[in-house]
Amino acid sequence: MISLPDVIAAFCEQLWMPDPGMVEIVLGTVAANRLPGDPVWTWLVGPPSSGKSETLASISHLPEVHRVSVFTEAGLLSGSPGNKGSGGLLFEIGSRGLLVFNDLSVLLGEHGSTRPRIFGLMRELFDGDLIRQVGTEGGQRLHWRGKIGLLGAVTEAVDVLDIGLMGERIVYYRLPPIDVQEERQTGLFALENVGRQQEMRATIAETVAHFFADLVLPGKIALPDTADQDRLVDLAAIGTRCRSPVVRDSYRREIDLVPQAERVPRLLAQLAQLRAGLLAMGVRQDETWRLLTKVALDGMSGARRRVLDTLTGRSRDRATSTVAGFTGLPETTARRHLEDLTAIGVVERTGEFPTCWRLSEWAADLWQRLDLPSAKGAP
Repeated sequence: MISLPDVIAAFCEQLWMPDPGMVEIVLGTVAANRLPGDPVWTWLVGPPSSGKSETLASISHLPEVHRVSVFTEAGLLSGSPGNKGSGGLLFEIGSRGLLVFNDLSVLLGEHGSTRPRIFGLMRELFDGDLIRQVGTEGGQRLHWRGKIGLLGAVTEAVDVLDIGLMGERIVYYRLPPIDVQEERQTGLFALENVGRQQEMRATIAETVAHFFADLVLPGKIALPDTADQDRLVDLAAIGTRCRSPVVRDSYRREIDLVPQAERVPRLLAQLAQLRAGLLAMGVRQDETWRLLTKVALDGMSGARRRVLDTLTGRSRDRATSTVAGFTGLPETTARRHLEDLTAIGVVERTGEFPTCWRLSEWAADLWQRLDLPSAKGAP
């Protein structure tokens, strides 16, 4: 019988992997989508050649997996008037499936005029109900209903799009940065496997397929105890507020709109689904909470998170220049992120000369209560 440590060991033979979190979150997403409940859509965010595609390739032998690069309305549902049959990806998948995008940059690179429709289709897919009318004079009404999970990989280019404005249905796992020594170790490890990559990918995929074939999932998701319920709600509360979008004028860069913050239920449900999937696979309780915490906070862009981290280390206020110095961002950029965080109620301004900032009281209380991580070396 294949266990989770066996799967991790198979990965570690091919990739330098001091942190197995990316593997656990990918497999946890698969398990979560096999459980009853709404789908879980997880995007891996990281630089090129960081192991995202290799990790996604590991689930290629699972029966529910369908690899795609981009989709259109016609590609999802197709048919012609007078033809009672229907086609398209969704009818190929059936009522349940898992879409895997090795490179979501193709999807996100859609022209601005067509991108809203693409994301509209994605919302309908997530909600499990898609209708398309084809032909004239009544034509044909194509209807699909089911459950579609999604896993994808993308670079930090995703942070320049206001996906949150279109209704956030995605959770993110951002690959942690590595230092120069780790980068060197990654390269040396890759050199050792030159010429064996395809064989090793096949071995990992077979190991993962056997793992899921042996895995017995519960018929329903059991509610956590009261303390864990409170922890999940608090995580969803801080996660949704911190990732809430702020709209700025494209020319003047002034704030034009601060939409009401996203409500808790959707992210809370996704965290609960992921928690159930991770625990069912045998992930330890402490590791499960580490991953859930990371997913909740990774909804923020990388730059916003770095700025926020400077305010979570200690209680004293931070000047804009201090924040910029720690994050490595230009002072103007750091100020914009601080203003955005202030607009959504996570940060408050405490001084004018110099301008200083601190976590708002409710955010500081939640950060402490949840024992959330802060950036290493924060001033």
